[in-house]
Amino acid sequence: MPLFFAREPEENICKKYLWKNLLYIFNFNLDEECLAHAWYLATDLQMYIFTPLILIPLAMNPVFGWIIACLLLFLSTAANIVTVYVKDYPATQGFFGPAKMPYKDIIVYDRLIYYAAWIRCQIYIMGLLVGWVLQKYKRIRINSLLNLACWALGAAFMLTDIFGLFHYFRGHQLPIFWRAAYSSLSKPAWGLGLTWLIVSCYYGYGGPINQFMSWNIWVPLGRLSYCAYLVHYSIITYVFALEKNPMFFSSIWQILFNYFIPVVAITGVFALLLSAMVEVPVGKLEMLLLKPKAQIKSTNKKTEPSWEIQNGFVKNSDTHF
Repeated sequence: MPLFFAREPEENICKKYLWKNLLYIFNFNLDEECLAHAWYLATDLQMYIFTPLILIPLAMNPVFGWIIACLLLFLSTAANIVTVYVKDYPATQGFFGPAKMPYKDIIVYDRLIYYAAWIRCQIYIMGLLVGWVLQKYKRIRINSLLNLACWALGAAFMLTDIFGLFHYFRGHQLPIFWRAAYSSLSKPAWGLGLTWLIVSCYYGYGGPINQFMSWNIWVPLGRLSYCAYLVHYSIITYVFALEKNPMFFSSIWQILFNYFIPVVAITGVFALLLSAMVEVPVGKLEMLLLKPKAQIKSTNKKTEPSWEIQNGFVKNSDTHF
């Protein structure tokens, strides 16, 4: 019997807490989330609501805006460090590592750190500042050596994020100082790597990476990314739940052909259908409803032909020969 049918019936969370999911306030209690991966939608919206705290000072006085942004970034980092020290938390989610947390403790960890908007806002603030720089300075000349050094430094930050916990995941415990350091600085470090990738490519110094990322093939895939995000988790759950026996890793090819390719293909099909039936029509309807009335009148207004007399002849100024 597939594992999908062996599951015990669960309470209909979507029906009971639908109003909290629609208002994006369910990430404070994970027992109320309808989709397990939708927590980021709530976190992202909450960060978006508070962006005027940075954007308005940036518009009034850039120096003051940067001070506010850096202060908020510092407070978010400090909150992360204090939480790890007080709760004696691991460097990252407790599914791996020498000290695996019980499930109930993982739920609390996710609420206080992993899903928390006041922790996740680190990278969001960095993105706002990078966007402000790109908008204000349309052209910047970057020295070749400086560009190469920043690429190397950014790659070093990102590789450290990926491999920094290699020994930790193999069972070697980390002191609380290094756990707090990784938990609080790993996301900004990854953001610094992405920052230089974006800045270098935007100003024309990205080389082959910029060419690769500028391929037209990414445009339709990018349009489907949001819908793919919405459906992918359910498809992964369904594909894995079709197994009749417990799953064990045997080879990368098994994972690739039995799970990865089917999940990606099915996700793409459902994302295309969802985008065509919901996202695109709703987007067009939103444009019609929110379009300024003056713009609508200008597009619907019939232009009358204008006439003028030159040298005794009547001339239509709208006629061109």
